[in-house]
Amino acid sequence: MPMHVPNDKAQAQAQAKAKTEKDDLGTKYAAHWAPAENASRSQAIADVEIARMERREKYATVAEDYYNLTTDNYEIGWGPSFHFCPFPDSTESIDAALTRHQHFLTYVMGLKPGMSGLDAGCGTGGPSREIVRRAIKYAKEEGLLGDGPGQAQYQEGDFMHLPFPDDHFDFVYAIEATVHASSLEKVYTEIARVLKPGGVFGVYEWLMTDKFDDKNEMHVEIRQRIERGNGVVGMSTVKEGLDAFRASGYVIVSSPHAI
Repeated sequence: MPMHVPNDKAQAQAQAKAKTEKDDLGTKYAAHWAPAENASRSQAIADVEIARMERREKYATVAEDYYNLTTDNYEIGWGPSFHFCPFPDSTESIDAALTRHQHFLTYVMGLKPGMSGLDAGCGTGGPSREIVRRAIKYAKEEGLLGDGPGQAQYQEGDFMHLPFPDDHFDFVYAIEATVHASSLEKVYTEIARVLKPGGVFGVYEWLMTDKFDDKNEMHVEIRQRIERGNGVVGMSTVKEGLDAFRASGYVIVSSPHAI
């Protein structure tokens, strides 16, 4: 009976090549952070801020290098949806919790079958695929869907410069993605441009509490570790995030922080 005998040498060479490529990606990403920044407590806060401003200028490259390095690990260890979520029920699986978190966003946004929308910063498309599946399910139950299923199309782009015309979508959502932008106000304004009049934008945003003190070295170090560990060029506070939202022309209709 013929048997396949693995070529140990070829396998070892392939593994070594893969490791070299991953090491190269790590080196490329690490280069965005100067070695001296690893010890930010001993470094002047002003110097850290200068480095952050420089990273903001190349926000797209920082994010691209980060996800080239980490996407495989995210998919293996976390799943197709690269975001966090609350766990009110300790018996709930991470997949169920992530899906519930996505469904809650669509509920709050009031999404309905037949609407056109954009997942701004969709990553590998985990949330968008789930939301399309959910829309198709309810459209079928309500007799609103014909023989052809709903369609999701993916287009590479920069959410600071969206490749879509004005007044194009009924809704846009972003799930822990716009934190990678160089400016929340600018990315929110660009998203507003492609929304139809009366359209809705829903976002789960990464924000620091307003207790953050940019003169506190420990606070600065913690922020920096979060930024470096997640490909983020500039974390904002809750107040800064809400101010950016309003400055972009939105009326906030639902937010745990909008007072």
